[in-house]
Amino acid sequence: MAGMENVIKEGNYGNESPGKAGFDNNFNEPLTTHKTLLDKFNDQCDYLGEKCGINGKIVLGLIIVCLILVIFNIGQQIVANIVGIVYPAYWSIKALETRTLEDDKQWLTYWVVFAILILLESIFISFFNFIPFYIFFKLIFLIWLFLPNTRGAYFIYDKIIRRCFKQYEHQIDESSAGISEKLKTNYDNDLYYSQPPKNSMVNGV
Repeated sequence: MAGMENVIKEGNYGNESPGKAGFDNNFNEPLTTHKTLLDKFNDQCDYLGEKCGINGKIVLGLIIVCLILVIFNIGQQIVANIVGIVYPAYWSIKALETRTLEDDKQWLTYWVVFAILILLESIFISFFNFIPFYIFFKLIFLIWLFLPNTRGAYFIYDKIIRRCFKQYEHQIDESSAGISEKLKTNYDNDLYYSQPPKNSMVNGV
């Protein structure tokens, strides 16, 4: 009887152990932690700090200050120029002094998009003036363009500018070559007719 009881106990234990062991293993597995907004904010700050070389929270703080100044119409144009020109120019110079090409490509892409934005502003300035808080939205757009964790300039260049350029590259090259040739011809003609005739020079002597 004792032997039968042992067999029964061992059998029951053997039947229960896989399910129980699996349950225990699942129960003891570490729970997957979901990042909170604060964790994501700290991650973004760390990433900015790594890319910019200074504390990422300082960078975000300066961005927030600039946005507040623009909202309350305090030196809007100066703030926009500092954010859109001075800051990118500084990092463009630093990129030129490094041997890596990735940062060069990043800032070249930014300046291409920035130049197109300035061109559109000069053409449709009357339209942009009617947009409420235009400088504020422009400032957010510029920040989105060059921030290392967004790199909006890459997105706009790849999705819009590059496709248009590839589509019309041949026509643009032909037009620019024709304009250059015409300018050169006009310059040579002006230079030729601006010189006094050789006969008059001889008679004058």
